[in-house]
This record gives sequence, structure tokens and C-alpha cells, in this order.
Amino acid sequence: FTIEPGGNNRQYPGNYSIYLEYKQAEEAAAKEAEAAKPTPAKERGRTQNTNKPRRLSFKERQEFEGLERKIPELETEKAEIEATLYANPPDGYTQVRELSERLAQLAREIDEATERWLALAEVDANS
Repeated sequence: FTIEPGGNNRQYPGNYSIYLEYKQAEEAAAKEAEAAKPTPAKERGRTQNTNKPRRLSFKERQEFEGLERKIPELETEKAEIEATLYANPPDGYTQVRELSERLAQLAREIDEATERWLALAEVDANS
């Protein structure tokens, strides 16, 4: 026997394997009954619309193209700052700190722009 949700006890004949087969048959019957229910017209319309692949809006398309130009510019600026810091480090502490802060800021901007570009590229590829 088993304890069902709600605290009810139920007895099943046989061993555990027979119990599992019985439970699987019950679940399959419940799924078939759920699938056989007609959906209201309002829900049917929503289901059909959600199956269509999403396309980029005009604004998203512009953002996508802008990111394709912006990311290489940010990476170029980052490479220039790294070259300055490694090849000809500035003498003053404040200059080194400012360049390091800008380098960290550029890294964050590149990461954010790349993540957004990847999300837009995925939507664009699915449409």
C-alpha cells in the first residue's frame, strides 16, 4: 500500500514492479485525457503565435548592427591601453590608475556588448 497526496492510503496488489507499471499506466492515461481536451479558441490563437520564430524588431536590428561596429572599436581601445601599460608605463601613479580603471571599464563594456550581441544573433538566426 502507499500513502497518496492528501494523506489517503491506497493498497496495490503485487510487488513494487507491478506498482510502478500501474502508476505509469495511470500517468499515461492522465496525459492522454489532458491532450484530448479541446482548447478554447482564445488559447489556440496564442499557441499558434508562439510557434512562429521570433524576428528582430527594427530597433533590435539597429542595435545588433551598432554592436557589430562598437565591439571592435572597444577591443581596439583596450588593446591600445594594454600596449601603453606594458610597453611604456606612465611615470605617475594617477595615470596608471586611470588607465587601469579605463581598462576594467572597457572589459565590462565588451562583455556586456558581446552578451547582448549573442542574444540578438540567436534570435536573428532562428528567424
